[in-house]
Amino acid sequence: IPKTEDFFSVDLKRALELLAQPKKGRGARAAAQVLKDIGKHPEDKQPVRVLNGKYGPYVQWGKKNVSVPEGVKPEALTLEEAIALLESKASSGKKKAFSKAKERANLGDVRIVKSKPKTKLKKAK
Repeated sequence: IPKTEDFFSVDLKRALELLAQPKKGRGARAAAQVLKDIGKHPEDKQPVRVLNGKYGPYVQWGKKNVSVPEGVKPEALTLEEAIALLESKASSGKKKAFSKAKERANLGDVRIVKSKPKTKLKKAK
């Protein structure tokens, strides 16, 4: 119920109208807005797009996303510049946070933890 309306004055008809409206606010998640379709990537012919998301403009190609640097107008990006941005991210060598743990598991890096010896309790006769 909007803050402008009195809670006790809302009847069933108005309540159903309010429930039929789409959610707004923190729970609703807006889709990224497409600013420009740049073209198709030369490798696999998937579209390369410039989108405006929650954290600013970015270039998207398949599942790869790269932020547009500050000072660069997203509408003025060309296909060659977008591909250069995508390649720079791929060659940066950044790994995800869990990759070290994953590497340890793959390489067999086992840490031995010594435990105290178990003592058996003797039954009283």
